Amino acid sequence: MKIATFNISHCQDYSVTKADDAPVDIEKYARYIKSLNVDVIALNEVFLKSEIEDYNKQGKKLAQLAGYSYIAEAVGADLGVVSIGNVILSKYPIESVESFPVLAPLENERREEENEWYENRVILSVVINVEGKKVRVISTHFGLNGLEKERMIAMLCPIIDISKEPIVFLGDFNAQPHTEILLPIYDRLKSCAAEKHNQEYTFSSFGPYITIDYIFISSKLNVNMFEIKKEILSDHRACLAEIEF
Repeated sequence: MKIATFNISHCQDYSVTKADDAPVDIEKYARYIKSLNVDVIALNEVFLKSEIEDYNKQGKKLAQLAGYSYIAEAVGADLGVVSIGNVILSKYPIESVESFPVLAPLENERREEENEWYENRVILSVVINVEGKKVRVISTHFGLNGLEKERMIAMLCPIIDISKEPIVFLGDFNAQPHTEILLPIYDRLKSCAAEKHNQEYTFSSFGPYITIDYIFISSKLNVNMFEIKKEILSDHRACLAEIEF
């Protein structure tokens, strides 16, 4: 089974410009996702609803254009006319879908020393039937601030602990590999990058200097291959793994 995680930055094409106003090109993203030739791909920073057509229903458009029959979506930040979240695309049937909101701290809870950018997040958990074998795929996008990350971990660990299926957990964690916040994940799952001794960076795609995107798997699964792609499209690099039961 081949799987990938990719923060698509709302389908902005950073190969054109590295500026924040990089143009949106859904068709180019779909072609790139299709070229990865993976069975399952988890996407972060996807516009699910917008009055602007390029930002509306990005997950569904990518599924159709890239040739994925099954899709699961979860809204993180719902701003009324705009909503942003996580998407999982699969070539195998998705048997169940759950989403777990992780709310941003209220203003009076926030730490003075932390970044001012707070955002509601969500954990997307699906069970996929891979030719009769079931695997739970969990995708999320951690916040930038420490308190946000702590809330995310507190929500994630019970989800991992009670799963009856082997787990693939992936996404943009906004944390480096050996930071303390990720220790509860390392206690439960193994990093595909670490298993294959891959220390390449995932961000930014046009000047990589840090690793914040991950694929973790449970001990019941083996990793045959792990790769960080080099192409510049999003500001993140895509991460791929081949795993087996």
